[in-house]
Amino acid sequence: MTIQCGWSDMIQKGDGKLHLQKLLHDVILLHTGQLSISVTPTNLMNGEGGTVQFTATASGVNMRNFVYQWRKNGSRSLPNKVSGVNEVVLTIPNLVESDEGVYYCTVTNEWGRSVRSNDVTLTVGAGLPLFWRHPQNQFVNNNDTVTFDCFANGSDSLTITWEKDRRLYTSGATQVTTHSNGVSSSLILNKARVTDSGKYQCRATNVDGDSATSNEAELLVLPQIFTNPDDVTVFIGQSPQLTCNALGTDIVYQWMKDGVVVSGTNSNMLRITNIEESDEGLYKCVASNKGGQVESNPATITVYGPPIVQELPQQVHVVLGEEFQITCTATNDQDAPTNLMFSWRSPRIVEFNETTTDEDDSRTASSTLLISSVTNNDSGRYRCSVRNDGGSAVTSLRLIVEVPSSPPESFNIIHVNISSLELVWNRPHSPHGEIDYYTVYHNSDQPVQVVNVTNFTGNYTLDNLRPYTEYSVCVTAVRLIGTTGRPLEGEKSDIVSTRTLAGEPSIGTADKSKPKLIINSNACASDGTMIENKFTIDLPAISLENGPFRLVYCPFK
Repeated sequence: MTIQCGWSDMIQKGDGKLHLQKLLHDVILLHTGQLSISVTPTNLMNGEGGTVQFTATASGVNMRNFVYQWRKNGSRSLPNKVSGVNEVVLTIPNLVESDEGVYYCTVTNEWGRSVRSNDVTLTVGAGLPLFWRHPQNQFVNNNDTVTFDCFANGSDSLTITWEKDRRLYTSGATQVTTHSNGVSSSLILNKARVTDSGKYQCRATNVDGDSATSNEAELLVLPQIFTNPDDVTVFIGQSPQLTCNALGTDIVYQWMKDGVVVSGTNSNMLRITNIEESDEGLYKCVASNKGGQVESNPATITVYGPPIVQELPQQVHVVLGEEFQITCTATNDQDAPTNLMFSWRSPRIVEFNETTTDEDDSRTASSTLLISSVTNNDSGRYRCSVRNDGGSAVTSLRLIVEVPSSPPESFNIIHVNISSLELVWNRPHSPHGEIDYYTVYHNSDQPVQVVNVTNFTGNYTLDNLRPYTEYSVCVTAVRLIGTTGRPLEGEKSDIVSTRTLAGEPSIGTADKSKPKLIINSNACASDGTMIENKFTIDLPAISLENGPFRLVYCPFK
């Protein structure tokens, strides 16, 4: 503590010396602290052989450092049987006449400041009641039945009364029994409450009005919890609080999680700052005093995390001009009572979409992003962010806009045969990627037929054609896109038309000793389908070395 003062202020007040003395007194008082007797001892009377207790309590700063000193008739020298000479309670057992006198207590704090209690008188009378049985300390549960007993003897008839905290107590039921050598009494408390906690003693009074008291017995009712903690549902990062209230004296609180003590929790309130998933569990409040402990009802803290989002594919290939549609789906952690909010980010848009709930699962929602016709500017990273009260989750994909290849260049037919055409072309000028193969389209009076060319070396022979037939031919480059290898055809080349040559028969010479005449004849059926005919005729056993031979084949129409 810092105290500031100015000499000018003292002078203005007139008598600077007196003011300085008062100031110094105030400084010393603030430094040494206030000290006073808060509980004063009272005069006591008891018979020989009995026991008495004087109590004095001081209050002030740093009470744990107070030094107590009891004195009798001004002297600190007390018999060895006396206990508590330097404590709050002074106990004098086995009273004799020499124990009578004036008693008081001095209390000194750590700065040497002292305070003295009032003087009290102890009277020991030979005819006073003497207690042979004293009530005993009891620690009980709420609603338990409590019974205190005492027994006093005396030369005359005795009257027994009960006191609580040294005040007459009449709330409990009493039973008094007279014996040949004294009187016994029982104090019965049915359904003890926390408010019944205190110190009890019985007082025996003879016909002359002289009385003596028994030793005090402490009744301590275990705490009674009247406010139990409630279940709490929170999200990661929030700071929940549990509350527990109990009735009782000298209560100490302790919190437990899943049966394990939570360190540093000695208040009736438990606050968890920036809660994490590991803090989820079952919590109890334990209220205890010297009599024992009681537990509250359990309270469950449920911690919800951010939403769980379904991962989008790493990349999606969409052809220029096609529609692009992607759906982002997320689910709340467990049964988190919160909405899911979606937002999309892409190279060209920042758009917040409405959410839709899955009819089969109320925890699940989704958002769909649609581009009706993609352009090259739509290429890039698409990010779906989903948020609830517990945080956010993100998933993303890369959109690759695929552009079809330009047409193969310099496409032409360089050689014509009876049943084949030799084609030639060059790579497209703008393939927009690696060419996987080429597709050749050709038709005559039949539907378009397709031939895939996978090993293109500069030219390609289109065979198995019909003789003397008009053909229209073109070619296109094909790329396989995406993880599925979807074929993407480029633009078609210019169409080139030509007619195959007229057909002629051929002579089979595999076995020269048995020459054969092989005639291939193609015909067109009435429904437009192609009929292929192959005729084999055995020739005379002549040597082909005697040739040449000429065979004329005239097809009929």
